[in-house]
Amino acid sequence: MIALAEDGDTISIDIPTRELTLNVSEEVLTERRERVVSPHRVKPMSARPLLHAQELRPSLRTSRRQ
Repeated sequence: MIALAEDGDTISIDIPTRELTLNVSEEVLTERRERVVSPHRVKPMSARPLLHAQELRPSLRTSRRQ
């Protein structure tokens, strides 16, 4: 449900019952669900570009504790 929240939405939090309520109509929620991109449909990013950057800049591999 929290993935459907957008800027400007109001959210009610009931601490004793540990409930979070997104105060948006069912019509709006249905529309938002249709726009949500499932993480399973997103192609994972390769770590290779980051590894390549570290090879080019050895300072990226060093620890800050030195």
